[in-house]
Amino acid sequence: YGGGPDPAAAGVYRGAGDRVLVAADRAVVRELVAAALDAAGYTVVAAADRDAAARQAGDHRDRLRAAVLAFGAHTRAAVRGVWRVRPLLPAVAVGPDADDPFDPAVVGVPDPPAPAALVRAVAELVAAERAACPDVE
Repeated sequence: YGGGPDPAAAGVYRGAGDRVLVAADRAVVRELVAAALDAAGYTVVAAADRDAAARQAGDHRDRLRAAVLAFGAHTRAAVRGVWRVRPLLPAVAVGPDADDPFDPAVVGVPDPPAPAALVRAVAELVAAERAACPDVE
């Protein structure tokens, strides 16, 4: 992914196959996020637009642990769209609202995302989701 050190190199944030939705309207962001999470051991489900993100959230509803959404000024709408089919799925919002998360279930990360910070944010959300919902595959 070319964005600095491999976040998984130290073995600190290992996804153990946990499934994460990665949805971004810019291919470069989607690919960077997907590569960082894949390197950390997460299974990535990707989507290129808000409608596809909602469809993927529905298709993988019982297996998703978290989502990373990057749609610029439309990230909040993307989160709400995903939540319609997978209520309160923990999410990382990448973009202009990163320093002002709009919901406690959402963690903000600035754009462009630093891979290590992104993996850390996802790991923290997934750990909380695992504790709250241990039966998710």
